[in-house]
Amino acid sequence: MKAITQEITEELLAVMDMYQRIARQLIEQLILETDQPDRTAILEGAYHLLSNADVIHGEEN
Repeated sequence: MKAITQEITEELLAVMDMYQRIARQLIEQLILETDQPDRTAILEGAYHLLSNADVIHGEEN
């Protein structure tokens, strides 16, 4: 098995950071576009409080 080089490690970390930012944006959009009862706590990271809430803007898909 080959060792992972520093360059590959840095690339992987950069990609993981990018996906983390995208996931954070999607979660925040979900929270803001639905009627979440614990919105403040969820925005602070308590994602286990997310519920199947009604859509505030637009139609439910």
